[in-house]
Amino acid sequence: MLVQMKAAVLTELKERTLQPLPETVTKVIQLYETKNSRHSTMIVGTTLSGKTVTWRVLQATCTRLCRDAEPGYYIVKVLIV
Repeated sequence: MLVQMKAAVLTELKERTLQPLPETVTKVIQLYETKNSRHSTMIVGTTLSGKTVTWRVLQATCTRLCRDAEPGYYIVKVLIV
């Protein structure tokens, strides 16, 4: 399952013209695993540390995998209030 996710993360990063650094891919997968085991998550870090990129790439990755009919993934919509 994580093999498909890693490939999808790399694809999303490339489509956004971002460098597919191993650290970025790892952070996206770590956030995914954290969201699966916790009710809520807070992403903290310094300015320009990749917080927004991480959750947006995770959102796009899960949506892509859902549309590709991978089991266990859902379309993710963000609601900012």
